[in-house]
Amino acid sequence: MEDDREAGTGEGGWEWEQGFLFAWAREWIHEKEAGRLAKGQDLARGTGIRLSFSGSFRKNETTRFSFFYKAPLYKRWVFYVITPAVEWNREDNWEAIWSLRIGIEALLCAEPSP
Repeated sequence: MEDDREAGTGEGGWEWEQGFLFAWAREWIHEKEAGRLAKGQDLARGTGIRLSFSGSFRKNETTRFSFFYKAPLYKRWVFYVITPAVEWNREDNWEAIWSLRIGIEALLCAEPSP
């Protein structure tokens, strides 16, 4: 809000984001394996593409296109995710900025109490 006030945009700090995801899930994390943490919608192995737009109240500031691949790394509780992406920002005069994210996700849960 302070940045908008100082810049005189009149937008009051509002930001928005809209995303579209198209994915192919080859394997899910099942609730039986993960206790009550997984809801049957959690991806264990798969690939997809995402297109998202975000910005301030009145205009688009960023467009991002990414591809992701996720798979088990160790048994069925540690996973790796690889995400190459390209992003265009108004601040950078809409020049393409390429990135590669490599991450690890872990599913940690305690044994349910009787």
